[in-house]
Formats: sequence, C-alpha cells, structure tokens
Amino acid sequence: MRAEPNAFDDEEINLLLGLANDLAYGIMALRGRAEQRRAEEALKESEQELRLLASQLLSIQEKERRRVARELHDELGQALTVLKINLVAIEEKLAPEQQHLKANCEHMLSYIDTVIENVRRLSWDLSPSSLEDLGLSAALGYLADETCRNHNMQCTVVMDEIDHLFAPEIQINIYRIFQESLTNVVKHARASLVSVKVAREDGKVSFMIRDNGRGFNLKQACPAKLPKKAWV
Repeated sequence: MRAEPNAFDDEEINLLLGLANDLAYGIMALRGRAEQRRAEEALKESEQELRLLASQLLSIQEKERRRVARELHDELGQALTVLKINLVAIEEKLAPEQQHLKANCEHMLSYIDTVIENVRRLSWDLSPSSLEDLGLSAALGYLADETCRNHNMQCTVVMDEIDHLFAPEIQINIYRIFQESLTNVVKHARASLVSVKVAREDGKVSFMIRDNGRGFNLKQACPAKLPKKAWV
C-alpha cells in the first residue's frame, strides 16, 4: 500500500507554526491589555470611592466642629459671662478698706475676659460664622486680619470677589487651607509681615500667602523617596 504524500512541505509547516505562535502571542497580549484595563478601571473606582469617603469625612468633621463651636459659645460662653456678672456684683459690695479683695476681683475679672476672648476665638476657628454671613472673600480677609492682629503681625490683603465661583463645600475647604497656612506662619515663620492675595485671571483663581519670616528648603524637608504625585 502506497503512503500518501504530506499535505504541507517543511516550509509551509514552519510558516504555519510561526503564524500559530504569533496568534498565541496576540491572544496573550489581548488578555494582558484586557486585564490591565480591568485593573485601571478598578483603580479608578477605588480612587472615586476614596474621594467620596474623604468628602463624607470632611462633612462629618465640619458638622462636629459646628456642634462643638455652638456648645462653646452657648454653654461655656454664657457661663463665663454669668460668672463675670456675679464677680462684679461681689466687688461692688466690698467695703472701701477691702482693697486687697478688690484687687483680687479685678485680677479675676481680667482673667475671665481673657478666657472669654479665647473661647470666642476657639469657637470662631472651629466654625467660622463669617463664611456664611459675609461670603468667602470677606471671610478670608477677616481671617488674615484677625490672625495678624492676635499675633502682632502687619497684614496686607488684596482680595478679588470669588464668592459665587465655588460650591459651599469647596469654600469651607479653601477656608481651612488658608487657616492652616496662617497657623503655620504663626507657629514656624516668626514673621512680622504677612501678605494675602486672591486674584481672578483668565478664568482661573490664584491664592497666595507670603511672609517675611524664616523659610525652609522643600527638598530637604520632604523625604527623598516621596512619590511624584505628592508634589502635585
């Protein structure tokens, strides 16, 4: 019985093997890209969830700040005011020869005034009513003026009107960033002059805080292996 000839010669077989290998590689590449796309989509979903959680956390923090601020103002503030009134009444009833007690009362009244001012400032820092009453532009200007006044610094403010440009939740975030920046100036810069500028130009808003205090080298202050995204 005669053997049938091969359907393909060696060259054709090698060509088919090469095509099969290319096809297998293409299928693996497609699978790899599909897995990469799924991984990227999962990463985007995770980032969106993190942003949502961060937004919810900030909202909860602001609500808690407002609650504590109200309690400080309504409860502690009123209690201190009543204490001051009673102390004034006691001082008025002291006899002229009780000068030592009168001096003690004066000292206590001065101390109570300081505590009341500290409570007022703390309540303000926790929940700035000016942001709702006056708007973002005026609130930022007032924040800069008050911070500089309380810490014996000169202050210049140049402020464009930006109230209608941001949603309320964005406004409070901008306010907190300004608040933290000014706090850092007070704690670390040892400055005597602070300038604040908020400007609108070409559809963009720029925020700038400058001081004449001590600076630092950013590259030295930050870790060498800090991811590039952290600098954005």
